[in-house]
Amino acid sequence: MRNQFIGRRTRFANSIRGYAAEYGFAAPKGLSRLLIDIQADAKSPTLQSSWVDALAAELAHVEDQIAKVGK
Repeated sequence: MRNQFIGRRTRFANSIRGYAAEYGFAAPKGLSRLLIDIQADAKSPTLQSSWVDALAAELAHVEDQIAKVGK
């Protein structure tokens, strides 16, 4: 079960990195850092409103599930 959640997290991470690259954002190590950079960038209101919040919420949910299963 845990492996399924980790695979899902990896798919979300790759999606976020791919979308970010389309808008000129480099993907630093650590997905949370990339999300912070995108959300802090004043030039990206469309980028942020269109998908970052939704993917970040899904990613947080998956990470919570991984933490619960890992215990």
